[in-house]
Amino acid sequence: MASRRREGQAETRLRESPSLNHLLSPPFDASTHLPVLPQVHPIVIPDLPSLSGLLVRPGDRVEEGEPLARYVDEAPLEELAERAGAKQEEASRLEADLARLEGRFRLEREVLEGELARAREARDRLRYLAAQGAEPRLKLLEAEARVEELLARRKRLVLDYTGERAHLAAWR
Repeated sequence: MASRRREGQAETRLRESPSLNHLLSPPFDASTHLPVLPQVHPIVIPDLPSLSGLLVRPGDRVEEGEPLARYVDEAPLEELAERAGAKQEEASRLEADLARLEGRFRLEREVLEGELARAREARDRLRYLAAQGAEPRLKLLEAEARVEELLARRKRLVLDYTGERAHLAAWR
């Protein structure tokens, strides 16, 4: 389809083409029929930020005010890096707290298991002696109460440990 368009005094003909060749050829000055050289303007950006991508290619026509590139604003990145550092320090502190908690739990559990083993041995010995009539029944009851007390302490220790561990894990 042919159409006419007036540009100043010169008349140009536009033809629609199924190919894109007419878009790839350089523009022509209608008065001299010579190719118009593109105007190149150097772009100076003070304190050039980090580029994340160009939006134009060499030879692209751009209008004034049209974006040419994307850049990375360093200020939010620095803030994020500071926050990440603070989170890393907090995570390290929580890991150290968790390691101390586990160490303290293991130590207390070992001590408690030792006491419980000795209390059970004493109870079993008293059970035999009380059955033989060599020890009063009251000592056997005291020994059984001691074993029950140590079992309750062990249960409380495990519950306290799991509660503190869950509390620390919630902050991670």
